[in-house]
Amino acid sequence: MPVTVTGATVTFGTRPVLKGLDAHMPGSSVTAIMAPSGAGKSTLLAVIAGQQALDSGSVDRHGVSPDRVGFVFQSAPLVLDRRARDNVALGGLARGLTYSQASNLADELLAELGMTGLAQQPAHRLSGGERQRVAILQTMALGAPILLADEPTAALDKANRREIVRSLRAAADRGATVIVATHDDSVAEACDHVLRLWD
Repeated sequence: MPVTVTGATVTFGTRPVLKGLDAHMPGSSVTAIMAPSGAGKSTLLAVIAGQQALDSGSVDRHGVSPDRVGFVFQSAPLVLDRRARDNVALGGLARGLTYSQASNLADELLAELGMTGLAQQPAHRLSGGERQRVAILQTMALGAPILLADEPTAALDKANRREIVRSLRAAADRGATVIVATHDDSVAEACDHVLRLWD
């Protein structure tokens, strides 16, 4: 489903963070939000997720309720003593799949991203990039029509940044509207669309 933001204004105290923003993020694609620090990238993601109220304007998720929006954070909050496969399966369980169905979906997603060899590894043994990819797969298993990612490649090396983009692309290929806030030009170049915010 596409996401359309119209006239979005958010003010913190006396400081406008977003002011009359219009933006359209097409469905089944990856859109990068590029901006300097403090220019409103994370605020815009929070608005799209329904976590931040607008002072004025609107956000149209085209029928997707806020509880169906997936969010991937920098910290990749996984259950660290559980295997990568179990963490991915949690997304399927959260959407109402049986344990068997959720486990099978986790195996399918891990295989799709070439991560089968990590399936049995506890999350605490994974690198930062691997944890981030598991978090993305968990959100994919949730079946979220809209997937938001806030600086998912921060502090990662080039190889891991490439794999994160590949994971986000896989979510879009499965029909999700993927929106990623980033400072990383290489990430933006790999996206279908780029939205630039200016202070």
